[in-house]
Amino acid sequence: MNIKNSFMESTNTILTDYQATFYNEWLQDPTRTDYNMVNDFLLSGQIDAEQLNSGLIRFVSEHLLFNSNVINDGKVLMWRQRNPIRYSTQLVSVYEFQLSNEDMLKIVSEPFDLEHDLLVRYILIKQDNGDFRFINIQPHILVDGLSGDELINEFSKYYNSAYHKNQRSLVQQRQLHNDLSTKFNKIRTENQTKIADFWQKHLSTLQSNDLRFISKSQIDNQQNRNSIDTIDFFIEEDLLLKIKSAARKVRLTPYVISQMALAVSLNKYTGQSNIGISFPTAVQEGKELIYGAHVNTLIIDFRFSSTSTLEELIEQTLLYYNELKLTKAKYLPIGYISKYLEDKRILDFAFAQTNLRTTPVKFNKVECKQINDDLHIDMVNNIIFEQEFKNNGLHFKVRYRTTLFDSYLINSFIDNFKNI
Repeated sequence: MNIKNSFMESTNTILTDYQATFYNEWLQDPTRTDYNMVNDFLLSGQIDAEQLNSGLIRFVSEHLLFNSNVINDGKVLMWRQRNPIRYSTQLVSVYEFQLSNEDMLKIVSEPFDLEHDLLVRYILIKQDNGDFRFINIQPHILVDGLSGDELINEFSKYYNSAYHKNQRSLVQQRQLHNDLSTKFNKIRTENQTKIADFWQKHLSTLQSNDLRFISKSQIDNQQNRNSIDTIDFFIEEDLLLKIKSAARKVRLTPYVISQMALAVSLNKYTGQSNIGISFPTAVQEGKELIYGAHVNTLIIDFRFSSTSTLEELIEQTLLYYNELKLTKAKYLPIGYISKYLEDKRILDFAFAQTNLRTTPVKFNKVECKQINDDLHIDMVNNIIFEQEFKNNGLHFKVRYRTTLFDSYLINSFIDNFKNI
């Protein structure tokens, strides 16, 4: 019995609090699918389905969290390693005929059981013209924006070479992960008072943003909540250079400048003097793929008055980010941060600097013709502005729930944001 317990302990890995946030939200609703992360590629060329299957088996087997489940003993949340995947397993579901959009949406919307399911799904669908659609789905607890590119690059390496291996063994990954969890706990313990004071100061009086100015007059309760639409727009290089120059002068980044512009737009449209914007932030220590998702959600407050000036707004913002860094407040997981909010609906509106999933797979003898985003259902907010540096400019993607918001009104709001 002692030998067995020792073996089980040796194959368990502590969840970090950021991963625990995903798990606890899943516990509240195990049927939710808005944490399903989808990558979807249109491919052309000589795709070897057996080679793809064996490569992905090796990938999953050599990445600890991808072949693990969460176990909850009521005290500690742990990752428990699953049994090894047999090489005879058909891991990739292959369809020799084109599927309808409804069928594909049903596939990617299938929820994951974090405690029992294999936490990956791979789909290869032959198109009518001979091309293929390669789709992979996993819960966000495994991957975040920082590790998304590494995930796609690893797919390519495992497909292209039967000799490619993860440079870190499963034992090494487990130790690194546990060390990271210990490090985070130490940071929060040592800075507990400063962290609490920071969030009390910035969040205690915030109310949710009044989004009636972009809302539909009538809510369609019959429509699928996962119905999400996207509006893309681009800020060209010449304007981005001006934004960068202005940002340097006031010691801010283009992302924070955009964040301020969004707050000014919200203040104009809502008339509210206190504006709060939630934003995901990467926990850099956990950026490698082997660590799973290490993204936290923070909230920044902007305070306006009838006499507010741009200089005052800049000083507010500088003070917020300086205090955020000094107090280590960014390390407090959102599940704890939200306790300082009077109205948690403020989390429904978000602004993110992110990876917009524009990295193609690079399989030998295969062309990635297109990266599809029509199956992206991983959105926990009701509306989110996403920003990414791309082609020497700024690419923005606004995603919103079509059940709640009107596209014409959102486009009008975007025009105001761009003008600011």
